[in-house]
Amino acid sequence: MAIAATTASSQAATVQITLSGFINASDAPRLIWTNSQDLTGDGVDDVTVQGLHVGTYSAGLKINGGAALIADRVRYVTVGYSSGYFINGVNARGGLPAWGDLAKSGRGPMSAIAGNAISFSDARINGGAPTNAWLEVHSNIGAGRFGRHSVELTRLICDDESTTRPAFTAIPGVQTEWSPSVIPEPSSFALLGLGAAGVLAR
Repeated sequence: MAIAATTASSQAATVQITLSGFINASDAPRLIWTNSQDLTGDGVDDVTVQGLHVGTYSAGLKINGGAALIADRVRYVTVGYSSGYFINGVNARGGLPAWGDLAKSGRGPMSAIAGNAISFSDARINGGAPTNAWLEVHSNIGAGRFGRHSVELTRLICDDESTTRPAFTAIPGVQTEWSPSVIPEPSSFALLGLGAAGVLAR
């Protein structure tokens, strides 16, 4: 998964990390697969993601083995002169509590956004302590018979000053984009120490 570039630093408690590049579309190879994903960009995997073979016109994911997150379309053929139409359904919610749409149905393109409760760890956030967060998921169904179906991970929302999951009353509003603080490596600390010693000796 590609992590979108962070654009601003923040000490503002509730922050977000915008995610991009993770999509499971119905026109992609319909294979069942499982892999791990790094959401924060620290090189350590945060969640396990499973792609699902839901159906001919469907896309699906599971996060950490939870409930399926699905974008699904079922063809309904009418009787008589009508050539038929499609009944669409999306379900972006994989666990409770969460915000967003449980399901939708109707004609034409639709989408649903929901937040799923997860926990992750990053040495740059809350000192590396397990942090409870929201993982936002976006399910889409395109228009027409060959419309694109997808389930995409879009944002990780957390509190960078507390391990407690932010209240979702103010979400899914856009939060300040989180920017990692640079933590010097041990070798950098050593060089700083040598520099300070040289200054003192001089």
